[in-house]
Amino acid sequence: MFALTLAFVHPDETTANIARDCAQSFQSIETDLFSSAEIFGRLMDIDLASSTPETRRAFNLLADRFRSAGVGFSGESHDRAIEIQEELGSLGTQFIENIRTSDSAIEVPRDRLGGLPAEYIETRYDAAKDLVVISGRSDDSQPVLRFAEDAALRFEVLRLSKLRGYPENRPVLHRMLTLRQELAELYGYSHFAELDMQGTMAGSPDRVASYLQTLSELVTDSAQREADYLASLKSEDEQGLAEWDVSYLVSNAQDALGVVSAEVVRSYFPFSQTLDGVVNFVGELLGIEFRRIDVEGWHEDIGAYEVLVDGELRGRILMDMHPREGKIDGNQAVVLQVGIRDRSMPVIALLCNFPEGDEGLEVSQVRTLLHEFGHAVHFVLSGNQEFGITSSIGIEFDFLEAPSQLLELFLSEYETMRLLATSNSHMELTADILSDLTAADQLGRSLEMQRQLYFADLSLRLHFNFDASRDLDELNAEIERENRPFVALIPDAHKYASFGHLYGYRSRFYTYDWSLAIAADLYSEFSGNGNAEEIGVDYRRKVLEQGASVPIDAALEEFLGRPVSFRTFGNQLADLQTSLFERIED
Repeated sequence: MFALTLAFVHPDETTANIARDCAQSFQSIETDLFSSAEIFGRLMDIDLASSTPETRRAFNLLADRFRSAGVGFSGESHDRAIEIQEELGSLGTQFIENIRTSDSAIEVPRDRLGGLPAEYIETRYDAAKDLVVISGRSDDSQPVLRFAEDAALRFEVLRLSKLRGYPENRPVLHRMLTLRQELAELYGYSHFAELDMQGTMAGSPDRVASYLQTLSELVTDSAQREADYLASLKSEDEQGLAEWDVSYLVSNAQDALGVVSAEVVRSYFPFSQTLDGVVNFVGELLGIEFRRIDVEGWHEDIGAYEVLVDGELRGRILMDMHPREGKIDGNQAVVLQVGIRDRSMPVIALLCNFPEGDEGLEVSQVRTLLHEFGHAVHFVLSGNQEFGITSSIGIEFDFLEAPSQLLELFLSEYETMRLLATSNSHMELTADILSDLTAADQLGRSLEMQRQLYFADLSLRLHFNFDASRDLDELNAEIERENRPFVALIPDAHKYASFGHLYGYRSRFYTYDWSLAIAADLYSEFSGNGNAEEIGVDYRRKVLEQGASVPIDAALEEFLGRPVSFRTFGNQLADLQTSLFERIED
């Protein structure tokens, strides 16, 4: 993964291209390794009679990895499986690269930028043209969608952001889907999603589809009420609610809900101090220590932390936190080195695009920062197993988001927010202000969940009942209309082309929604409990540090004292929706 990381972040294009070639070569080597009948045969000859439970677990995970690479095939089927895996690796790299290198931008006069922060305008101002240059990258587009008073500008920027990777990724995605379907049929499955969900908590696409439908039903009424309320905030000559209105109207609704202004909110959360607060909070909650160190990385802005447990060095987290030209968009945690007890130390990099220095964060950005840091900590803590595959890299895929989403839920607690917020703001962050912020933060969440459900449904249906003759744009539009009925949608946006998770997550983007339910159940153990740190250490030892050395259901049951329950999440949603609309009606 290190070579692939350099391909997406290195400022020198020549180095990035070399790294990309190296990553593709490594993928070929990996495919050859896991499709080797000779190596697989030697693995199967190992006598496990006197082995430890972790060794047997590692053996089973490795055996599944070999089988998924086609090792059980012979002759033409074996060769074809290898060809498919290699081509899919190359296509996936190209898919992400097409999004990363998309450089479309619009040039906007200052008089169209009413509502946007001054620092945003100045950092994108082209003095030679006397225009402000706005790209489709998230660090450019999100502030426009949230603050720009010009609805036509919001429309242009949202469409620009959704066209990243188009038209190049249309044939790339179609080829990936075709190859995945062929691979599934080689394995004897009717659909790729059936193959893709082997070894997950959900287990089957039918169960995932049922779960997504249940979530959709849970949020339909509140999404309709949110849409009606937000539409009521528009002027009389504006009809209905469009997707390019939602973030802007949610931001404006803070005044109606008695919440402090967005400018004041940002003053509580300057990036550098908020990062310190996140590090301190996670350290206290889990009973671990973070030590800042200097490193030489691919860019001068790279920072790093060492992670210590009971004084013992357990891993490193590299921090590439700010946007720059040529860097991959969005926010992600990328594995650089897998941890193996007494052999190698886990190293992970955060590749993010947060504002620099003292520029303030929105509450949603604070949540994202906490989320990505949670991924890094989970990976490091799990990386002290006897085998690399029994760290978090081998864990059930649809659990991976839960540890990060658990941390997000603490943002509703006053003591957590006080730890994250700076004392330099001109207005003290009181419990009442936090209550207002929490309520305002809920507004639009049901509409946002419908947006997430669209992506999860798209991810699933592209790999379940796949029809190669079906037009991608027609299918995408149909799925989005079904899942987002209360907002007018950007026409001809080709959103699948910029949906990078279709490479890495394939049919399993439902993971985010599935993990939310697990996180809610985990949080119920902490909420209202005065011994959060004690519980946090117990959670660290029984869940995070276990990695994939035991099935995740067993680890969760050991911590909770019972099987994980999805009912908690439904109750939490209902309570949040009730409190939100009570505030709106008041």
